[in-house]
Amino acid sequence: MPWSDDLHTPGCRQTWVADNQEVRKEDRRMDDLRVGIGFDSHRLAAGGPMRLGGIDIDCDAHLVGHSDADLLLHAITDALLGAANLGDIGQMFPNTDPANRGRDSADMLRLAWEKVRQAGFRLVNLDCVVQTEIPKLSPVRGTLIASIAEILQVDPAAIGLKGKTGEGSGPIGHKELAEATVVALLAQTGNSALANQPSLAVSTDPKPIAPSVPSPSPRHAPPPREPDMTEALHDSSRLAPNLRVYNTLTKTKEPLMTQQPGAVGMYLCGPTVYAPAHIGHMVGPVIFDTIKRYLVYCGYSVTWVVNITDIDDKLIQRSNQLGISMPQLATQMTADYLSNLQALGVDQIDHLPRATDHIPEIIQFVQELIDRGYAYASEGDVFFDVARDSQYGQLSNRSADSQQGEGGEAASRKRSPGDFALWKKAKAGEPSWESPWGAGRPGWHIECSAMSRRILGKTFDIHGGGLDLVFPHHENESAQSRCCHGAPMVRYWMHNGLMRASEAAGKVGGRSDREATPADTSSKISRSKGAGGLAKLIEQQTGERLRFFLLRTQYRSTNVFGEEPLQEAGTALETFYRLFQRYERLLGQSPFDIDPNRRRASFVAPPLQHPVVDQVLAMRESFLTKMDDDFNTGGAVSDLFDLARSLNRFIESAKLEESQHRTPEALEVLRVGMAILRELSAILGLFQKPVQTQSSQGDDAQLVDDLMKILLQIRAQARQNKDFATADLVRNGLTALKIAVQDLKEGSTWSRQ
Repeated sequence: MPWSDDLHTPGCRQTWVADNQEVRKEDRRMDDLRVGIGFDSHRLAAGGPMRLGGIDIDCDAHLVGHSDADLLLHAITDALLGAANLGDIGQMFPNTDPANRGRDSADMLRLAWEKVRQAGFRLVNLDCVVQTEIPKLSPVRGTLIASIAEILQVDPAAIGLKGKTGEGSGPIGHKELAEATVVALLAQTGNSALANQPSLAVSTDPKPIAPSVPSPSPRHAPPPREPDMTEALHDSSRLAPNLRVYNTLTKTKEPLMTQQPGAVGMYLCGPTVYAPAHIGHMVGPVIFDTIKRYLVYCGYSVTWVVNITDIDDKLIQRSNQLGISMPQLATQMTADYLSNLQALGVDQIDHLPRATDHIPEIIQFVQELIDRGYAYASEGDVFFDVARDSQYGQLSNRSADSQQGEGGEAASRKRSPGDFALWKKAKAGEPSWESPWGAGRPGWHIECSAMSRRILGKTFDIHGGGLDLVFPHHENESAQSRCCHGAPMVRYWMHNGLMRASEAAGKVGGRSDREATPADTSSKISRSKGAGGLAKLIEQQTGERLRFFLLRTQYRSTNVFGEEPLQEAGTALETFYRLFQRYERLLGQSPFDIDPNRRRASFVAPPLQHPVVDQVLAMRESFLTKMDDDFNTGGAVSDLFDLARSLNRFIESAKLEESQHRTPEALEVLRVGMAILRELSAILGLFQKPVQTQSSQGDDAQLVDDLMKILLQIRAQARQNKDFATADLVRNGLTALKIAVQDLKEGSTWSRQ
């Protein structure tokens, strides 16, 4: 590749750029350029293929290492992190972390590159040299460059690749070793304030663990300075400086300051899939789906994990009752759960890990706790020693004495009644896995610690769940993770209020957290009243109505379930549906054709000067202020109502139902208001598709529309002929079917009540 003599960086002789690639003017400023050098080497072993550059190459040898041993991607990762002064690959992905064993190097590179980009850099050039006797790189050079470019999402012209041999001498020449050296040239893009932030160890969902031989320690640059955690965490709040999150641990609202600038790792405890989902199972997912939507709107990159517990006493008992295998039952109930999530518009989840897919990670986690002296094996069981954790109880404000743990036979094998099971000894006829302590299965609490570590890292940002999980589940999760890693598991513990039947003591679908009287029990929701058969409830109420119902209150409040609250939610939604119909009738286009603004920072105030536009902008600001205040969806929904009422009042006061009053300015006011309503409702996950497709399915939708047009024409003709008996008969019949008819000067419209 040609040398570019006008690019010089202190400490480097020269820097080069790709063939025919023009360097932008801002790249020529020396203060904006950064150079990093990455190096890696791995042993060669017999048997192919060889993993290199993110692809498998046919070869008689393969590389041996801790991860997948892709030394080219390792060297690129090291060079990029070094150029951005973000540490090195060893710091970001330590080989002491079991989660990095067998890890996909392409995923590691993507994570590192995202961190470099968030720090305010873009790639100018990569120059890569691979020294190996086998394979010959010339035939696959183009494929390798294309693979690297795809991983980084950059122009392949910015990547250079050369292959060198050992010419028959030394470890490389004797086919014992391969090496890669990479020089990266980065340019700052203007967000250089993050460029000096330190690297923090991260983890995401890698490929399944595969056995590998430890590789020799790669030669890295000198260790970077110690991470300044306070500096990194505080800088992460720049995207939403006014956002406050209520932390169950501190009992206060705190500024959101994340582990990695601009990124949020979020974990929500999911269901134990032994029976069909009920409405209570939807509370957390709808809330945290909305929280993710808002964080993304504010500019954060969010990774959201919801676990599936598919091994549990309830699953074993239920599968035995039904005469089917536990995996079969879990698969069926997981499908039911996911179907219900989809119906309620919960589509932001990134990972849905199952406990049975993570048994090796769970066993590794338990072993680490034993090695550190926080757990002990006892006759095939393994228990967490609560007395060894001086901070136990800080989340729930309960003492270790109040944790009774497992009773029955297990109690006799524990040192203290409060100790809880990490690994349970196998019983006859139950599913089990081999472990260092004998055949058995994981305890409940350890699953979440192991899966969250693998996907989100040792310490992540937000852990959510219902208030009923604070103790013992989250208290135990926190204890075992903190003791295993010597660091907090989570920065923010967020707990949503529970779903309760009208005037009931117990939560929907579960036991009470206070003593229930007979009267309380009679009003508690049974499976026939909402604590089961959710698919039927969705069919009756629609998923959007249920989502709207769940978002009408602040997430930490108790949500009261019943026919009356659901009816109120349906009536409230009609306000919006009627507005959408009016908008389409007046402007001749659907409000769902509007592509709303999806980023807070990209919003541009409309130039139109009008009192109604000013009102709408004020309501938008109020909405965002409510969401900044611990994701107060209840207050935000109220502002959304005010916005809809404001637009309806404007339509009426401007007499827009009469065509002669539809001036260009008036219609533009309506367009601006609707665009902002769509922007804000998208944050709540509402009104994502036309109302008609939510209340009708398939070919029935068109049939219903055609029949309603005929009925309204018959009624209009009857009214014109002063046959009011027939007109009232049609209207009353539709009312009985919960269909509302609205008479306007230009005709009648209908909507479902």
